[in-house]
Amino acid sequence: MLTIYSKSSTCTTYGNAGATTVPAYCEPSFAYNLPSPPPAIAAVPGNNVSVAPTITTINKLDCCHACTRIFNCVWWNFEFGVDTPNDIWSPGTCTFAYFTGIYPIGGQIPAICPNGIVGYWPPYENSTYGWPDSINAWYNTGYNPGACSSGALNLFESNWDIGVPPDVNEHVCSSQLGDLKV
Repeated sequence: MLTIYSKSSTCTTYGNAGATTVPAYCEPSFAYNLPSPPPAIAAVPGNNVSVAPTITTINKLDCCHACTRIFNCVWWNFEFGVDTPNDIWSPGTCTFAYFTGIYPIGGQIPAICPNGIVGYWPPYENSTYGWPDSINAWYNTGYNPGACSSGALNLFESNWDIGVPPDVNEHVCSSQLGDLKV
């Protein structure tokens, strides 16, 4: 994982930072960032979806990780801090929701989802908000699938992400060109 070492009006230099293991669906360039959750898992009467109290997290990745730490999480939403718009590595607020009903689905269900897998995200793919447009997925906020949502990346899928924006090579200082891979 990399972090910004120095930033100027012309380019950015990255340096090494600590690494962490997170679920594949928390990869920063995979985010739907929808303006609202899919109707089947919206927190409305009859859906058996409850919203946890909003918390402050250190960054967008930590918000997704917070969702992973609770049972039956179906979506999470990170909002940028007032002083740091479009900076996913800065503090912001995090809200997530969990499924309280029972929805058995055949096949293997992760232990973190004892109530089943619910919701369906693929019809809501829209590059206006995020995925499959990795640049919008990186820089924007909105609603994203949790571990117990159908259509998210597999919870335990292997992946590698060095933690830089998809458009990093447009802004990196010339001394690092070619060193960073997205």
